[in-house]
Amino acid sequence: MSMEMRVFFSGPLPSRQAVQQVMHDLGLLFGISDIHDALDDCSGFLPMTYKEKETGTEVYVGSAQKTIDELGIGGLDSSLNREISFRWGGDLMECASANALSMAIAKLTGGVIYDDSEGAVLPIDAALQITRSCLMSARET
Repeated sequence: MSMEMRVFFSGPLPSRQAVQQVMHDLGLLFGISDIHDALDDCSGFLPMTYKEKETGTEVYVGSAQKTIDELGIGGLDSSLNREISFRWGGDLMECASANALSMAIAKLTGGVIYDDSEGAVLPIDAALQITRSCLMSARET
């Protein structure tokens, strides 16, 4: 079973370097592959590392309105017209990667994180807590 979360935002996506810097500032030592010059170019698996361990998550960028309509999401600011979604399986490192990316991008764009499994907006602090929890659990396995 795959999990999915999204960030709804407006304007351009921040640079790969800016996203990575926000993660590092929070003590999340993720590296983002330079396979793409910009996150807008991503479609499919985005390779990442965490303390040199290989990981990553699927990333897709598009228009938010279709998703908002399909999922019946209400109450979002109508200016949040773009979306970047993250999809992963049961791997805890991939979960941590997706949460870290969503948190950093939401922080940089003023966007909101939407957790499909909860059917609700996820505060940035909660995404950070989930990321740290996944990292701790992954170390224990």
